[in-house]
Amino acid sequence: MQWSSLLNNPIVIFAVVTSILIVLLLILIAVVVQGREISFWPPKISARSAPDSPFTYRQADVNALLGEWFEEISGSPERRYSIGVFRIDKVFGTCTYDGTNYKTTADEYCTWRSKVVIVDAQARQVYYIFTASIQGEMHSTNTGFGALNLVVGANGEITMTSGHYIEARQEGRPLSHTMVPLDAVAKELGIARSGTEGSDFYKRVIRAYEARRIGNKR
Repeated sequence: MQWSSLLNNPIVIFAVVTSILIVLLLILIAVVVQGREISFWPPKISARSAPDSPFTYRQADVNALLGEWFEEISGSPERRYSIGVFRIDKVFGTCTYDGTNYKTTADEYCTWRSKVVIVDAQARQVYYIFTASIQGEMHSTNTGFGALNLVVGANGEITMTSGHYIEARQEGRPLSHTMVPLDAVAKELGIARSGTEGSDFYKRVIRAYEARRIGNKR
């Protein structure tokens, strides 16, 4: 049989096209699973989403990040503490990092809500853009940018130890902070949560932590 007759055979053409599509699909799946990029001409296929599309994450990269985090901001003496909560939005398939900033008296100063959260496990970073509302100024919000530093824990999980953020209201002055799971801080202080206690629990932890910090300075 001649090659020309094979190329004119609909069954052969269908088999060749199908094989090519399967190979391309396998390449695309490998790219997304591995979190890597591969370039074709003209498009570029990337596991990271484009700026105008929903941001994706791998479940294994965020498992140890979920929950409540205690932040201490040494460069902000009057509002030194924050409690942030890392969640997965199952409806939109994205991550969120929202929280509240407190004064050393445990009074709330402001709340922030993340607009975009990008988990880049390869770069060991979480990037987020947020809007913040100050108590008593709920109709006035400002925008900021933050980054959380990822490390590999003792059991191989990815977790957080520190971060920094820049808030428009602070005229672009970056503020660094440490990060510790809130339950670990409460346990160290001997504080137990009662029932579904939320913000009151946060305030009790902050008051006890601040009292210990002041006591240690004397």
